[in-house]
Amino acid sequence: MSANQNPAADPNFTDPVEVSDFLLEKTRKAYFDRDFDAFRQRFLLPKWVGSYNGERLIETVSALREVYDNMCAFFDSQGVIDLRRRTLSATFETPDVMRCTYVQQYVLTGYALTEELVALGTCRRVDGMWKVSACNYATDIPEVNRVLVPKTNTDGAGSAGSENPPRQS
Repeated sequence: MSANQNPAADPNFTDPVEVSDFLLEKTRKAYFDRDFDAFRQRFLLPKWVGSYNGERLIETVSALREVYDNMCAFFDSQGVIDLRRRTLSATFETPDVMRCTYVQQYVLTGYALTEELVALGTCRRVDGMWKVSACNYATDIPEVNRVLVPKTNTDGAGSAGSENPPRQS
């Protein structure tokens, strides 16, 4: 089905930075609206995620839900009231595959900003909708690393603690 045939299709972006910014905003809004369904729609499963703890393959909606819920709990425990995100670079590898690098800061109560976290993402257009298929995060925040790649995977997938760099599928 082409983007024009799918009523839920995203705009037909010509600039990969626009795709990245669009997805960053959709996922930011889903976190703070506590809207898991909107969040889930923006991820292609299975999805690779990596951090300084290693890498993990998120294969199921329930595993994605666990990451989402744990990240929301982290936001609540740390007083995170918003995310400030900015695309640094993005490129189309094909018309339906885009890679991007972005920075993210947590906006805390009182509007203090944390240090920037750098991420590298791979996104794919499926049935007219852009979805994240892999993302790697460079952060020293132990709680974020534990949410993304627990030392003990509960979904039986991935390789937490791996010395191999996270995949970009």
